[in-house]
Amino acid sequence: MSGEEDHAEFRRDAADLVDAVRRGHPEPDAVRLAPVPDLAHPLADEPGMEPAPQRATARAVDSILTEWFRETLAV
Repeated sequence: MSGEEDHAEFRRDAADLVDAVRRGHPEPDAVRLAPVPDLAHPLADEPGMEPAPQRATARAVDSILTEWFRETLAV
């Protein structure tokens, strides 16, 4: 996955990685890049004295990963 608001070079790196993995994967369509709307680079606020609530973008990442694990482990 890649944040749609992340640094351009990180988004390119993620796309390049997906392309490379697809080329060597027996099921290339199973490899995908999930863009996360409104996500820049950090998943959480900078550390402080108190825990911060989870960001909406971090919840989106959790949701994408949970769905991926469900699909992958349902085999």
